[in-house]
Amino acid sequence: MASAEAVGANAAFESLSTIEQKQFIEQHKVLLDQPKGMSLTAIWIMVLIVLGGTIFLFGFLGYRQLNDADGGAEALFGLATLALGAIVGLLAPSPTGAR
Repeated sequence: MASAEAVGANAAFESLSTIEQKQFIEQHKVLLDQPKGMSLTAIWIMVLIVLGGTIFLFGFLGYRQLNDADGGAEALFGLATLALGAIVGLLAPSPTGAR
């Protein structure tokens, strides 16, 4: 649920004319831009490390569970392959963009 301040700010922005809205966006573009350069690289590295660690952790735990009669290895391997699919999806090239 939106706070009262957010609702008020949205209403104030909507009350501006289209030209004023464009000027406001240009003035505050720094706040709206996506991260660039080193910060974007650092985010990618953190995401890949976490997902890679997830693959190895759940893969190792699933391998250890293979010999147990509990049958809990399927869930662990499922989590490992989920993380692997996330990495493949992040690294796959975009069909509309050239890299």
